[in-house]
Amino acid sequence: MDKTNDYIQRINKVIDYIEANLDADLRLDDLARIACLSKHHFHRIFYAFTEEPLYGFVTRLRTERSATLLLSQDKSITDIAAACGYNDSATFARAFKKHFGMPASEWKKKKLGKIHQDRGPEASHHVVMKSGGNTLIEPLATEEKRLDDTRIAYVRHTGPYAGNAKLFQSLHKKLMDWAVPAGVANYPTTKDVVIYHDSPGITADDRLRVSVGITVPDDAPVAGEIGSLVIPRGRYLSCRFALHNDEYGKAWTAVYGNILPRRGLRPNDGYSFELYPPDCHDGESDTTTVEIFVPIRRF
Repeated sequence: MDKTNDYIQRINKVIDYIEANLDADLRLDDLARIACLSKHHFHRIFYAFTEEPLYGFVTRLRTERSATLLLSQDKSITDIAAACGYNDSATFARAFKKHFGMPASEWKKKKLGKIHQDRGPEASHHVVMKSGGNTLIEPLATEEKRLDDTRIAYVRHTGPYAGNAKLFQSLHKKLMDWAVPAGVANYPTTKDVVIYHDSPGITADDRLRVSVGITVPDDAPVAGEIGSLVIPRGRYLSCRFALHNDEYGKAWTAVYGNILPRRGLRPNDGYSFELYPPDCHDGESDTTTVEIFVPIRRF
């Protein structure tokens, strides 16, 4: 029996837990229990599927999360380090300098300087998807919304993805091959969702994670390579666009670099994602309607 897809689901479940609890004490016993594996086998299987040691992976996510928060929150470096699971300032300082080649204070100063230089003083302090150009795109509609907890079933990809329409189509097909027989693809109630877990420009391209999913009931029984997570309830900024295939990066840059600060908002912790309505593609204009959601808080 091929256990590959079963292991993928187990490891993704652990990764989802790690990502949601970076500020917590992530103990090997607990993570192995989530994966339903012995500690000995869990270490080896985690490395086999991520090509990173478990605590190397945790340290990287914590350090990269701190790098993003340094640019988006007016908190001290010590407070941000603690929010990312570093209770010891010296350990954080060593990890940050090893990963980014500079102290956290220098990162904050240099990156904010570059953002201001590139986008002007109104720009959001957040690293976003590479845009492939400086032309701004305005949304069709912008609205602040309060969302309830939303469960999605997903297929995940790790590696470069920008502009690769065939990749997203193949991931969606793989998801539908599971969802239709399982009876959970009930359009138009079902929504298509894409979650970007990392910040391009901070995370290396070959480590970027993207989850292509659909909304499902809480009791939907995922299987094989299909994973499940909850987008948490909260306040979100919603920006609706009609995009050509090469304009997604520009749309995300517009949201973070212009729309958020223009409305006096900052990104909050949580998942940023794209939501696609039924019949979202317009063949005549060759554009796709997409709603970008970002968790928000006031300045």
